Amino acid sequence: MLAAGGVPDGARVLEAACGTGAYAARLRERFRMSCLDISEGLIAVSRKKNPDVPHVVADMADFTLGDFGADEPFDALVCLFGSVGYLLTAERVRAALRCFAEAVRPGGAVIVEPWLAPETFKPGFSWLDTYQDDDVKLARASYSSVREEAGAKYSILDFEWVVTRTGVGLDRFSERHELWLCPREVMAEAFRAAGLRARFEEEGLLPRRGIWIARKD
Repeated sequence: MLAAGGVPDGARVLEAACGTGAYAARLRERFRMSCLDISEGLIAVSRKKNPDVPHVVADMADFTLGDFGADEPFDALVCLFGSVGYLLTAERVRAALRCFAEAVRPGGAVIVEPWLAPETFKPGFSWLDTYQDDDVKLARASYSSVREEAGAKYSILDFEWVVTRTGVGLDRFSERHELWLCPREVMAEAFRAAGLRARFEEEGLLPRRGIWIARKD
């Protein structure tokens, strides 16, 4: 992925919307990583996985290099796992890509794994995930639907969890995620407006998402 963007081993790479740090844990084997996420809880988990990586709590649509206490821009920025879907308007997408562009040096790479486009999202899909070890057993049932407002489409992902822990008991909880089904042409225009020359590749990290690989002019 980074190699496709011309990023060499040892480069300084920022991961925006790092989540629990699963990607950073692998990328830091080859690159000098830094991470940001808007969630303090997720940053805390990522710090445990990646104790030698600088972390910042920040909005990916509103951050600067100064948040990292450094003036030198990064060689590359990655934003993965469809995290840009949580930017629910075109304005927020454009703001994020401007921040991404400002965070990398001229010639630097910006790699974004988008959320699904309107034509690739499948409402009405249900699935079940399970996990167990000696102490924890869990099941997660999920269902997808779509919401339309003012000509925009939003994917709704509802999750129901059942978790049991040895000697602790059984818990149930729910969560809902809403992500914008951003049209590909809107994303392409946001890259151009940010001064990033981008190409979209259909073959991405996950099915039906593709990946954007851009370079700063």
